[in-house]
Amino acid sequence: MQVIKFKDQVISVTGSAQKDIRSDYIVWRGAFSIREVSLPAAYKRLNESLEKVKKYLVSKGINEKEIVASQITTETIYKKNEKGNDTNDIQWYRLSQSVEVRSKEVDKVTQISRECTELINQEVQFESQAPEYFYTKLDELKIEMLARATENAKQRAE
Repeated sequence: MQVIKFKDQVISVTGSAQKDIRSDYIVWRGAFSIREVSLPAAYKRLNESLEKVKKYLVSKGINEKEIVASQITTETIYKKNEKGNDTNDIQWYRLSQSVEVRSKEVDKVTQISRECTELINQEVQFESQAPEYFYTKLDELKIEMLARATENAKQRAE
């Protein structure tokens, strides 16, 4: 009978861990625009729309410090000739602006993002984008999950 001896045997064990997490930070953007034949009139109306948007958001419980307005984008629209080409005559100006809300109140901002079409009743053509959701405590979570996975690996090895 032959005896086989094993030297330097290694068993590798991996562990796993799972945990459901909930976003604790939200970024939501929306935009609105104005079209006017006069640039000063367009700017005035756009500014009025911005004030309506801010007032609306604050009335829904958003802190004014969480609202950031972007720069204004101006587009000149020229009249077309009979061939469909632009002429040098200005037909109107289109001014647009966006607002961004960054908040830890995820549920509240999510709800507002779904209801913001109410601004149409105030003659603001507001276009909402889908909110972006974040989790800000990943570093702490990584440590916790590594400890859980290590414990799981130890149990599997035993």
